[in-house]
Amino acid sequence: MLKWLKQSVGGGRSLKQAQTPLSDGPIDLTDAKTIASFKEISKVLRAQRPVCPVTSGGLLLTDSNDVKAAFSNKLLSNQPSRFSALAPKNREKYVAASVAANIPPFLDAPRHVEVRRWLSKCFFERFRAFEHQIEAIARKHIDSIAPALPHLLVEEIAHKFVVDVIGQFVGIDVAPDDMKQFTGALFRLFAPAADAETFEQTNVGLTNARHQLIAALHQRRIDQRDSLLNLLDRADLPDLGGTLKDTLIADNALLILADGVENVEAAIANVMMRLQNVGGDVCAEYVRETVFLDTPGQTIARIASQEMTIGGEKVSAGTPVFLSLASANDGAETEQDFSFGMGRHKCIGEQLAVAMITTFCRLIANQKPEIDTSNLHYAEMFGHKWPRGVVLTVYH
Repeated sequence: MLKWLKQSVGGGRSLKQAQTPLSDGPIDLTDAKTIASFKEISKVLRAQRPVCPVTSGGLLLTDSNDVKAAFSNKLLSNQPSRFSALAPKNREKYVAASVAANIPPFLDAPRHVEVRRWLSKCFFERFRAFEHQIEAIARKHIDSIAPALPHLLVEEIAHKFVVDVIGQFVGIDVAPDDMKQFTGALFRLFAPAADAETFEQTNVGLTNARHQLIAALHQRRIDQRDSLLNLLDRADLPDLGGTLKDTLIADNALLILADGVENVEAAIANVMMRLQNVGGDVCAEYVRETVFLDTPGQTIARIASQEMTIGGEKVSAGTPVFLSLASANDGAETEQDFSFGMGRHKCIGEQLAVAMITTFCRLIANQKPEIDTSNLHYAEMFGHKWPRGVVLTVYH
């Protein structure tokens, strides 16, 4: 089905048709034009330079076979290089390093397995109890949209919805602007630090997120409101790894918060744009197809633990290796869907994200929506494709 879908929209054509040459220099994954046209660029990269240097350092893998192999390659690590500001040795120096040392995307076995198992078990227990509540939350937000007036779909409408849902799911009341600061700071952990000022903003955002999540955890202990925070608190904890219990809970709750905000907003916009362009019935399969065709979360980072070879290219120890999920989806000759990662690197919040996107878009589709993409552009966020400027008008 996925292979047919790519071919039906032109994504499955032979790489030999990608004739436009690229410069021999590195690719800038924060450049707005590169982000907007990455699908076309990735076709050329797969044909000419499947292992491509990145301006901020590291290498980008675009070939689906290389990406698939990299997920299970034991020579590739999750733990930041000792030269990185996020290295475990810096956890007392930077909050960013401390957070990274507590969450699965930056951990290696055995602690990766222990923390991920604890988080996954609590997440799915909460999801089973919470899933039915999503529709009521979506209806509340959609009913509040003023009809016949233009609204920014991502920045206004979708953002308020996802903050409400993920806040109730985790068990924290957060203003939309605060949530944007928290989750934006977490996402910047997955990108090379642009400069000292940006890294400082990341540390401030993570510090504020920790404080609010720990405060929410203390409140949930008092009121015992159904929440992910309480489930994480009651479950058997993994090895604390030298951190405090409440800090470990807060950092992993932040990871789930981030799973439910930016990429979900982006996918909502992508679904609504596709719906206007080609039609269809909104369901979970339609949502997954849309995410597959235009993946909001475009890369996953790993670190070379020793000198190795990938795609015929030598990779030095400590080199960041970025797995292009979007390119792997577009270039795969199989039914493999890389959108949410693979195996131990698969997004824990996938089912919640799909449920949120499906429910919201299905209900919006009943409101006679009009989508204006004349000001469509993308946030300059490394490794992600987040649309901005999409305008929604509904006619209840």
